[in-house]
Amino acid sequence: MNGCLNIIQYTQDDAELLSIIEEGWEWLIIPWQVSQKWPDLPDLFQGALNADHTTYSMATELETACTLAALAEGASGGVDYETAKQIALQSKPPCSAYLDTVCEFVKLYGGGVGTPVLKYSLLKARPAIAAHQL
Repeated sequence: MNGCLNIIQYTQDDAELLSIIEEGWEWLIIPWQVSQKWPDLPDLFQGALNADHTTYSMATELETACTLAALAEGASGGVDYETAKQIALQSKPPCSAYLDTVCEFVKLYGGGVGTPVLKYSLLKARPAIAAHQL
């Protein structure tokens, strides 16, 4: 090996990768002012791009907890869990009936600002969640 990649080897079974190499990759650049106007939009994009697109699945309790935390902390004027719950209920998560309890869990065990404990838990749980989806 001389440190070079063989295009034929890497693209023989991947027409999309070959297209990207030969024609380039189209980028959508969103101006920074968009996040100033709609502060929740980057999180919405990130959530959509992190989702497993092979099948539709309802959000788990842990994913709903992370959404609650992000919505509450993203509120202008400080943390607002009541508004966060109302927004989260719009997606009709399976834990809607006990969303108040999930919200209390976030407050008590999320790890404080940025909810690092929840984010770490979701990072570790996501592969197991994906493996058990139909």
